[in-house]
Amino acid sequence: MLNKEMMKSDIERELAGKGDYVQIDMIRRFLKENLSNDIRRFASMKLAGIYENRSMHADAAILYNKLAEIALNYADRMTCYSKQAENYIKAGYFEGADMSINKLMGEVKPMEKTKITEAIKGFYLTQVHIYEKERRR
Repeated sequence: MLNKEMMKSDIERELAGKGDYVQIDMIRRFLKENLSNDIRRFASMKLAGIYENRSMHADAAILYNKLAEIALNYADRMTCYSKQAENYIKAGYFEGADMSINKLMGEVKPMEKTKITEAIKGFYLTQVHIYEKERRR
């Protein structure tokens, strides 16, 4: 079982060999404890990765929003907001994607806005191609 005295390597070792849903349960219980920000970020990133691998994109987007709130620097915050938008788009929650894009555009530097806009267009185009393959609207 995970406890707050564990380091990153101990957490990795404890989670190794377990199924995805067992890992999700263990990490979610672990995140309810009073943890340091470093360990909280690590566990949240691990959980977000599992959510993305299991196609639980809405849950991953919510977690990326929480990660953006505790991010230490500008680059990490921008990465979290863009991953949040990408996961909302994959989940089909376009209103949530719009809100996260607005947060991202509000904090991004003016010279990076075109790059971010192109990345967001790429997320939407990727989802369009997936929907076309599945013959969905």
